Amino acid sequence: TGLTLDRAYGDGLASLRLDRANPIMFYGFDSGWPGLVDGRTYRLRVRWRTEGIDSPVDPALPYGVALKFTGWPEVGETAAEAPLTAHVHGDTPWHVAEADFTASGSFPDDYITLAFENASGGAAYVDAVTLQEVRPDGTLGPQLLRSPRMNSHLTFDDRRAAGVDAILREANERGIYFKLVISEKDEWLVNHLGPEGLPDPLGGNFFNGAGTPAHWLHAAYWRYLSARYGAFRAVHSWELVNETAPGFGDAFLLAADLARMAAADGNPHLASASTWATLAEDAWLHSAAAPIGYVDFHAYVNGTGWIEPKDELTADSARFFADYDQAALAAGFGKPVVWGELGIDGTATTDEEDPRLAEDVAGVWLHKLTWARLGPGGVYPLYWYTDNIFAHALHPIFGAWRRFMEDIPLTNGRYEDAAATVTNPDLRVLGQKDTTGGRA
Repeated sequence: TGLTLDRAYGDGLASLRLDRANPIMFYGFDSGWPGLVDGRTYRLRVRWRTEGIDSPVDPALPYGVALKFTGWPEVGETAAEAPLTAHVHGDTPWHVAEADFTASGSFPDDYITLAFENASGGAAYVDAVTLQEVRPDGTLGPQLLRSPRMNSHLTFDDRRAAGVDAILREANERGIYFKLVISEKDEWLVNHLGPEGLPDPLGGNFFNGAGTPAHWLHAAYWRYLSARYGAFRAVHSWELVNETAPGFGDAFLLAADLARMAAADGNPHLASASTWATLAEDAWLHSAAAPIGYVDFHAYVNGTGWIEPKDELTADSARFFADYDQAALAAGFGKPVVWGELGIDGTATTDEEDPRLAEDVAGVWLHKLTWARLGPGGVYPLYWYTDNIFAHALHPIFGAWRRFMEDIPLTNGRYEDAAATVTNPDLRVLGQKDTTGGRA
């Protein structure tokens, strides 16, 4: 990450360190480009300090740390790019450097780069880099960079938050619902915020319990999410983190705290967490996990699956789903079960779907998997891979399932396994029945 606990500005926990070992950090790749208006003036600001940058490698060239627009920044090749701010070297306290420029298009042509150049030693520490429009009256417009401050755990990104507003508003209109993962598991900053509120180089604090700074930050964040987005019906639930360990521990205790707060809100929502493998019965059935709204497990038939024989389940998607559906039913969770990542992977890695599925242009595998949901377990699957679904336009399979199910009152509590029998061993029948209502 480039972050260090060695220096921090104000109440911050960390800063970005630039030195000979880590001489470049830049904005505009995974972070996307900030939108600009052609012809308008913008101001870049950086808050930083320097220590021990005392001598150049080449005395004929500038040395120190500078803010630049560059092409793809390669170590040792940024010196030819003109700096927006003069190189800073020596020992300097925390201070702000700034530079104005006029936009020549809707987006910057180059990357916004922090470069540690031509210095034989020392380090620079960066707290924030911001980009704002300079209005005609001299005031500054909204901040345009994503997560401009290194201590991002103390801020909310207004620009990104407004984007989520727009997404959820349209989802409401379209009848689309999101199960939102709200935190990055073991996020670096919160993980290094110790129980005394001090930097903890050893980490391991992300799931700290009540009374600790990390827990306070989580709760403040949850209140923000509920206040800003809770009224959107498009929010199905809050997922604390993706793929925590499949065993009872601090992650489940924190998820239970989230669930209690989400349930007590004026716009209540379900809350949960997901596990990367197994049904983790000891965790989901633990009394302290009772407030969590639903079980959420992940399983790929070969990579993280545990039911055998895997080769036969890979070749039979209906059996694959039905066997895990039955396992979830047998666990007796007493709450809904979501299969948050379901995948028919190859034998090498869960990053890739079984390549043989691409040959099934009619999507028979997806039809079988989808309609196997008629079984008694009630597991709700979310299939992970999408390439074949889009390439072969298989979405009507989901539409047919939804139209068939939309008027069936499965939540009346009377449905049970149809327990159908067949005389042909090559056939499999899955279903449920409501003998009181006379439906099946």
